[in-house]
Amino acid sequence: SSFDPRFAGNRFGVVMHDVFERCDFAAWHAWRPGQAAPDGQAAPILEALQRGGYAQDELDDGLRMLTALIGHTLTVALPEGTRLADVPEPQRRNEMEFHFAMRPTRVDALLALLHRFGVVGDRQAFGARQRLEGLMTGLIDLTYTVDGRWYVLDYKSNRLPSYDADALARAMAHSEYELQALIYTVALHRWLRFRLGAAYDYARDFGGVRYLFCRGVDAGRNAVVAAASEFVVETVGTSIADQRTPQPARDSTLDRPDAARNSGATTAGVPSAPLGDPAPGIHAWRFEPALVQALDALFAGKPSDALSNEVLEQPSANGVEPLSPRERGWGEG
Repeated sequence: SSFDPRFAGNRFGVVMHDVFERCDFAAWHAWRPGQAAPDGQAAPILEALQRGGYAQDELDDGLRMLTALIGHTLTVALPEGTRLADVPEPQRRNEMEFHFAMRPTRVDALLALLHRFGVVGDRQAFGARQRLEGLMTGLIDLTYTVDGRWYVLDYKSNRLPSYDADALARAMAHSEYELQALIYTVALHRWLRFRLGAAYDYARDFGGVRYLFCRGVDAGRNAVVAAASEFVVETVGTSIADQRTPQPARDSTLDRPDAARNSGATTAGVPSAPLGDPAPGIHAWRFEPALVQALDALFAGKPSDALSNEVLEQPSANGVEPLSPRERGWGEG
């Protein structure tokens, strides 16, 4: 459809997220591209548009636009083989709020860890700060479980020139969405560990991250996506030292059909294998367990085997002394 500037930008993005938060996923189960909103689902769309400040004469066009975006997003086949419309309400949570304490964290140590695993490789600082600390807070658009594995999902309303794997990889890198997703992953990882204790294992129980660029998803291509799901590769968070040519999945514990679906993409310097004809608009991957565990430990003020003590202990360039064990702290809040 042609671009309509009324339904773009931050305001429209807020409205779209509002609809996802309030609509009934299951009501869209039988929706097909080109159809009107299912019974009872036009109301939450119109109400969200009105809350967003849209005028009465804009509501019909907004309803058509959002019906298509919501419908395709809720009925497109996800890499793990399900659709959001098919995930029962008890197995998902909208707008999951998180708060966790960041113990004093050296910026150079943080960047060394991120760069080691190929994340935000172009970033060399976080402003002028040498240490980061305080309370990390945020909202995860959607968390859900399928076959006992947990997923983080974020809806994006970005308008991109195209929505193939390369375009999504560029958008992810440009906006540093991978760093955002990594923080979301650590937050959910901590919550699951707190709730489940020893019964939780990231490598087994965390399915991955899905960033859905809603203007590009196409539920009409579901059959094609299913055919492309034969192969697997981790796309983000593989240690630079461990990169090698991706192969079809062999280890069912680590490499699962939900690990990635991005053909020909190069994300944060980590190549992925061609996977046939992937789903446009869906950027899906899982962070390497070693990265999540190391970042979790770093934020908690705990030395990590995955991050060399040499990096943690050396003074920074401006002469700031390394953190003492007391400064690092031992809780995680």
